[in-house]
Amino acid sequence: MKSFLSLLPLYAQIGFNIYFLVFDKTSLNQLLFINLLWGLLISFPGLRIFLNYWNKSRNTKLILKYNTITLISPNRQTELMNSDISKIEIHEIRSDNRFPWGFYYYCTFYTEGNSISFNHFTAEISDIWQSSLSQKISSDHIEHIYSWYPIMKMGSQNNS
Repeated sequence: MKSFLSLLPLYAQIGFNIYFLVFDKTSLNQLLFINLLWGLLISFPGLRIFLNYWNKSRNTKLILKYNTITLISPNRQTELMNSDISKIEIHEIRSDNRFPWGFYYYCTFYTEGNSISFNHFTAEISDIWQSSLSQKISSDHIEHIYSWYPIMKMGSQNNS
């Protein structure tokens, strides 16, 4: 449910347009300026990050077992041994961000030759740490990477 929060400004923009055109009789120049400003700053970035995360997580499943993590997507399946994970990157937004996509994040697990990336639409990081993985990976291998707008650029890949 909270994943759709990033679309709220777009819905508000549509509602304000209907109100201003029907009831307020605002001039088209003023309405164009307000839409351009609102759209460029809030609505379009929220729509872009929502579609990016939704496309990366659609038909994707993360399977956690005692010794392995498996990411199954429509075009490939990648399995990592928990003991082989050398680094975990958690790409998240700074806590002082008040944009509607402020809770979006994605994780990348690295081994010697493979990596798995998934976002919070696929699995919550808290679910992973409640599994046996938290006992097998040192917190020294976890790196938090903060940005204002964490677009997922990579999926599961094989580097070998």
